Amino acid sequence: MREVMTPRPDIVAIRDDATIGDLRALFQEQEYSRFPVFKDSLDNIAGFVFVKDVFALGPRAQDSSPIQPLVRPASVAPETKRVPELLKQFQRQQTQCAIVVDEYGGTAGLVTIEDLLEEIVGEIRDEYDVESESIVDEGNGRFLFTGKVNVDEVAQRLNVEIEREGFETVGGFLMSKIGRVPGVGERFDIDGLVVEIIDAERRRISKVRIYKNIATTEDTEDTEAKSYKV
Repeated sequence: MREVMTPRPDIVAIRDDATIGDLRALFQEQEYSRFPVFKDSLDNIAGFVFVKDVFALGPRAQDSSPIQPLVRPASVAPETKRVPELLKQFQRQQTQCAIVVDEYGGTAGLVTIEDLLEEIVGEIRDEYDVESESIVDEGNGRFLFTGKVNVDEVAQRLNVEIEREGFETVGGFLMSKIGRVPGVGERFDIDGLVVEIIDAERRRISKVRIYKNIATTEDTEDTEAKSYKV
């Protein structure tokens, strides 16, 4: 589920005490077809509002009117739920989006039927493609990874060991090592790997280039050889 959902930091939502005017402005600014509605925090989702419902009001709707009458109930899915199972849930409930919750009941993300269908289509496409868009082999041992790629994939591609310390993705790995969201163009040497930040946003790492630090690798091999001879 984590691979297909919009993570919590990227969710665009609106407060439950907002007005129709606020909602219209948000639709124009973000160009989404739906928004979660929350009370106090994203952990308390009241439901969803849809742009089609705003259009249906016509000119009779005042900008000062509250949005509560437009709020539809939100479906909820645990982040451990598999994509095929959630797709069946959407079909059964005749809904197109759901709030993803973590093991503590907090909001972990947002998933739509478009996300699920793209994942399914992507899996079919990947049977014929050499590389997935989330991983690009640039040659000479260099790879581009999106921040959502599992660290096991990185370890496998680069033939290295990455010890997990409470993270699963490339973004989580780098955040645990760096302690902050790095800026585009920054370069780091981490555990024998060179990491170059290709794309990053205010709260997350989007794309990085990772390859082995040849100098470090050669030094390690020399050290191992000397130790073996002794």
